[in-house]
Amino acid sequence: MLVRQLLRKPMERLTVLRGAPAVPEARKHPRAKIKLPVVMMVGESLIDGWTQNLSCGGAFIRCHQAPDSENGFRIVITAKERLILLNARVVWSAVSSEESGEQIRGIGVSFSTVCGHDRIFLNNLIVDHA
Repeated sequence: MLVRQLLRKPMERLTVLRGAPAVPEARKHPRAKIKLPVVMMVGESLIDGWTQNLSCGGAFIRCHQAPDSENGFRIVITAKERLILLNARVVWSAVSSEESGEQIRGIGVSFSTVCGHDRIFLNNLIVDHA
């Protein structure tokens, strides 16, 4: 019965024979594994962390405390003796345990706007680490 259904619907047969269609990459910007210090400013609080990977559109950040803000926050990334100030928001968050038993948060952030000169600097930094 399954064979008859596949023979009647050639497009489905082709999909079954070739496998499922590939899922396109959802990210707009290429990422590179770069460890850089960051400071997240949420209200009056400062939260230290470091990037695990970075793109012109966002970053994966490790920190001991995740920013507690639904409205977004400011982030300062330090790279090559330069400070880059960005507006960011948390897209996702997770907790992992280190070998020492310490819990480290991992957060995915997206940048709302990146100025032209900062975008060029970040892009060159990412290309250098790709």
